[in-house]
Amino acid sequence: MLEDRFQLRTHRETKRLPGYSLVVDDRGPKLRPNTDGRVSNGSNRDALNAKKVPMTWFAAFLSQKFRSPVIDETRLNGEYDFILHWAPESISPSASDDPLDSKYPSIFTAVREQLGLRLIKQTVPTEMLVIDSVQRTSPN
Repeated sequence: MLEDRFQLRTHRETKRLPGYSLVVDDRGPKLRPNTDGRVSNGSNRDALNAKKVPMTWFAAFLSQKFRSPVIDETRLNGEYDFILHWAPESISPSASDDPLDSKYPSIFTAVREQLGLRLIKQTVPTEMLVIDSVQRTSPN
């Protein structure tokens, strides 16, 4: 409908944008494989309680929290159960790595210490939708 009414033309392309790679820490992952088959995910400002979560889902969750792309480079193919606690103010790009007024560590420290994973800041390939052209409609 948009193509017909507005002569909308788009294409997808991949660009490298600032973001993060999710990788396994040098000391190895601390994740529990899911064994009971139940799915249950809940989060709030400073915690994620995840059951039966693949790492691609976790990377997408972090992308939403950071409002920046996070790609899964862990090579962990299973589904995992974990609880992650972090300082909510550590999500912002200008936050320090050691929050002063929180009972929890920064999200970067929490991911490393609690899950055995790391977030590495770098440019990452990100798929974008590009609008090539669009036209105003004439009155009916």
